Amino acid sequence: MLFFIFSAQADDKSVRYTPSVRAVYKAMPSTVVISEPRDEDDFSGTSSELKVLGTGVVIDSDGFIITSEHVVHGHTSLDVITFKGEKHRSEVLFSSEEMDLALIKLKSNKEKLPAIRFAFPNDLLLAEPVIAIGNPYGLTFSISDGILSSTGRSLQLKSKMVFDDLLQTSLKVNPGNSGGPLINMNGEMIGLMVASQDEAQGIGFAIPVSKIEKIISSWFSPERQSHAELGFDVVSEFSAEENLGYAIVKNVQAGKLNNLLGVKDGQKIKMVNKVPIRNAMDFYRYVKTKKVGEQLSITTIEGRKFFVQLFPLKGLTLAKSKLGLKFQRLGPDIARAISLPFDKGFVLSGFEADAGFAMFKVRRGDMLFKISNRIIMNDADFQDLLKDVKPGDRIPLVFLRVIPEGDTSHVETIHDAVIVQ
Repeated sequence: MLFFIFSAQADDKSVRYTPSVRAVYKAMPSTVVISEPRDEDDFSGTSSELKVLGTGVVIDSDGFIITSEHVVHGHTSLDVITFKGEKHRSEVLFSSEEMDLALIKLKSNKEKLPAIRFAFPNDLLLAEPVIAIGNPYGLTFSISDGILSSTGRSLQLKSKMVFDDLLQTSLKVNPGNSGGPLINMNGEMIGLMVASQDEAQGIGFAIPVSKIEKIISSWFSPERQSHAELGFDVVSEFSAEENLGYAIVKNVQAGKLNNLLGVKDGQKIKMVNKVPIRNAMDFYRYVKTKKVGEQLSITTIEGRKFFVQLFPLKGLTLAKSKLGLKFQRLGPDIARAISLPFDKGFVLSGFEADAGFAMFKVRRGDMLFKISNRIIMNDADFQDLLKDVKPGDRIPLVFLRVIPEGDTSHVETIHDAVIVQ
């Protein structure tokens, strides 16, 4: 009789461990509370005393956490509280107002928080169950469940199109939920909760991992972390037919030494230096700590092995890394197309995703004239000026812009500045 009772109790408990419960148990330790920073002498207290700003997700055990940009907006440091109740001071490393994403890092990380597992981009099923973990109205580590209602949604805020390609869920995002993970029944993050429709019930939105992975890979790239380059990118791809995902080599730059050593577009990476690689996040999490001159052994899923090396950034790649600005070399054809009276130098062609281009006075098509009062004419000028600048330095820039006036035009000088990444 006692055996029957204990067996029945065990069976009853096993029934309670639903896919939702197991998913939460996997993802909850990777979720944190983000609150306003308190004085060092007052780094204590209960969760009810916290001024909760939102939620964050651990993406790397070295203490890197992502959240929504609007959660950390205006702050350079924040307090982070883990699921175990550990309290940490953190700093904002990168942020993108346009993508509403931010990367923060714990200043001390003895706890070694577990990183959340990313789902593969586009590994989504309409009507599949989803769960959000967050801190709505300061109610820390709260769970909400629903379904994936749609994908590819656009959202307008303050009469401006600020989000597109969002995941729509049947969950409402309350204050404090922003920046928290949206997970599937495998406990994998499929998106980051970002907003809801104020006039609607049961409609919430999340940034998909396809966009999150792209910008986080940029922030973790050798270009940002050590001002080095590999000469190729790595992205995650998911095959619905195979029901498998891969970390795949893309955008191999012709003429780079790594290209000559055998790196080709489409190669599927299995390991780097004997470290298993499942997706692009795994790859960039590993290489972010590597420095100029270090060699990496890459093994493909077919078993082929080749070696690549990290090279120092030069010229335009150095400018892109440190200034967040993309330039194109001027030539007669480009100068003629944008009516510039010069055909040598560099023209602004774009901005990095987190460069905050909405704040700049300059725009695409403007010609770079000076950096820190020095005229820029070639790659060597970039190299000399930027090799020793440090993150946080403010760099003044001068651009030239052609202003049409009927049949004629004049050149206007635009003064701007950027903060070194």
